[in-house]
Amino acid sequence: MLGALVFAGIMTGCADDEVRDITPTGIIPQEEFDAPESDDISKALAAIEGISDVTIDHAIIGKKKAYFFSVEMPVSHLEETGQTFPLRCALEYEGADAPVIFYTSGYDVGNGADNLAENDMKGFLKANVLHMEHRYFGKSQPQSLNDISYRYLWAEECAFDMHRVVTLLKEKFFKGGNRWVSTGLGKGGVTSALYAYYSDLHGWNDMNLYVPFAAPFPTATPASCEDKTPGTYLVNVCGSGYDEGSDEDKAFKYLRDYPNCIANSKALRDVCLRIFYLKYPDLYLGALKAYPSNVEQAATAVVLSVFYDNLSGKFSYLPFSRWAPLVPDPRTATAPEATAKDIDNVVTFIFSTSEGLDAMLPDNTDEDFLMTTRGYTADEVRRHRQRGERNESYCIQSLRELGSMRFDYSLLTSGTFLTAAAAADINANVSETEALYRDVYPNAWDGGQLMKNVRNWLHTTQKPLLFVYGTSDPWTGAAIPDITDNVNVRRVMVPGVGISNEFMTAFDKNTSLVIQNIISSYIKR
Repeated sequence: MLGALVFAGIMTGCADDEVRDITPTGIIPQEEFDAPESDDISKALAAIEGISDVTIDHAIIGKKKAYFFSVEMPVSHLEETGQTFPLRCALEYEGADAPVIFYTSGYDVGNGADNLAENDMKGFLKANVLHMEHRYFGKSQPQSLNDISYRYLWAEECAFDMHRVVTLLKEKFFKGGNRWVSTGLGKGGVTSALYAYYSDLHGWNDMNLYVPFAAPFPTATPASCEDKTPGTYLVNVCGSGYDEGSDEDKAFKYLRDYPNCIANSKALRDVCLRIFYLKYPDLYLGALKAYPSNVEQAATAVVLSVFYDNLSGKFSYLPFSRWAPLVPDPRTATAPEATAKDIDNVVTFIFSTSEGLDAMLPDNTDEDFLMTTRGYTADEVRRHRQRGERNESYCIQSLRELGSMRFDYSLLTSGTFLTAAAAADINANVSETEALYRDVYPNAWDGGQLMKNVRNWLHTTQKPLLFVYGTSDPWTGAAIPDITDNVNVRRVMVPGVGISNEFMTAFDKNTSLVIQNIISSYIKR
């Protein structure tokens, strides 16, 4: 997804003899980064057989410190290959007897302490945090990137990775009977839940509690790994339920008008198609290749998929109440008197990602500017901003086991330039997951079997699990149901929240207390 960076300038005046410290709160001056290359913790980690490449990293932003290391891991736990690879981990150390949060990212762990995922559980429990990179992401590559087949990219292999890392740290590093909790966000939440699932199958008792946040379990159909339920949830639920006449209520109604405005206004459609070609040339050419005789209709359908993809990100990563006032009425771009500015405002919103929209918010804080005021290098700025991105590994695992999102075009009016059925068919043919890997990995999709197995297993498991979902997160459409026949599995729905694990800071007070009490009952006792 494309993002936008916003840069700003600030002018300050002061007397000639006045020296002002403009270091923003939480940013460590550059001179404080000079730290020893090793200490007792890093030496203890390095002394463990199977652990190598131990380094200490200090965050650029804040006072975070992390120990990065690699664990020697079999290329396959299920086949006898005789080969190993280094699996990357990171430890934020709090104390020998403190609880340990095992944070499963589902992606890579990043290149520095300030790239490690945040979670409110760390402060709530005053806990150590152990991060583990998912195999085939970042530096944790079981196969050479020059000859990669993703042969061992399976959830069960990853579960064995997690069990080995936790067992090693329990036996050789944390030996004080620490309480352990596994958690993750989004795909990381799915990874945490799958760890619990395979722990049950293999008899592992590694964790005291599992807390997956925003973990979808799409089942789709045997014919396709794309599940429509999150897309339908995005259309029908996300942004609904606010008071009549509120900014949120207006924005929800505007959003439901966008599909028909894009499809049926020639002026708006033409601008969208030009921007689409410039921003997403591969998608455009995919539509052209698949539908050479009706490329305008095909490209319009894919524009709608881009609109929904961006809209999904906005709901997922930004509080709806913050950006609702920025949603323009699409009908201003379709009226006969529409100006170029009217059309530009609507098109800008259609193609803006969550990052781009966030930069437009009035209370946006530009971290790039804050860092450059202290003279950080471009490499340090990139290092801070780098995050795990969806890549081929993500697409392959989605294709095989996890499923992906298919959008719902039912808001399109029948009998117009583009019908809902046509839009769905076109996007099924040109979608990234389906099109790129249909021929490369034929018959790889498991028909949603793993996701179905997990859903069935939740009714009988003795593992304690707490699932937390935000009602504004489109992936909540693929949430587990409310399990009422098993006291070990609990589900909490957080009103008005997207993808988030900030239960101490972003959730409403009552929901936050419920989550705190459940975690405390397993970890603080």
